[in-house]
Amino acid sequence: LTWADVVLAPSEGKKFGWLHVRVGKTKSAERVVSLTAKAAEVLKARKATSTVQWIFPNEKQTGPALVNSVGHQHKRVRDRLVLNEGFVVHSLRHTALTRLSEAGVDVFTLKRIAGHSSVTTSERYVHPSDSAMEAAFERLQVAQGGHLVGTRAHKRRKHVVVKRSVSRGKRAR
Repeated sequence: LTWADVVLAPSEGKKFGWLHVRVGKTKSAERVVSLTAKAAEVLKARKATSTVQWIFPNEKQTGPALVNSVGHQHKRVRDRLVLNEGFVVHSLRHTALTRLSEAGVDVFTLKRIAGHSSVTTSERYVHPSDSAMEAAFERLQVAQGGHLVGTRAHKRRKHVVVKRSVSRGKRAR
């Protein structure tokens, strides 16, 4: 990833800055991904001190950092902070996709953000919490015209008799 692939401020009719992922494991990997305000802030600070074209250069600053060297750096930090060995750099990808899902992002958009070629692959990255699953049913309840149990609207609605209409000459089955 180079600085030429990153736009830190909103432009071209977009609401956020973005980065262009040019390569990956599949054709679907090439994509444009929006940046959160925090991500843009971190990248701006990094760019202010950068003297090379790569956002994450190797130690000699002669090329991009290799995946395994990023993994080694992460392991050193993880060991110093005494974090669980299961926390690897790739865990951040799982966390981001899970949080997007919990924010209500549909699976097809998640697939494009992740650069996956199928929704099945994205499915392995999303780990909804019990509260997220409960919230999904709350949204369904409200979308179907119902009210959440315990709300004033729900209490009022309990006392209303709902009449069912039957089509003329036909009985509902």
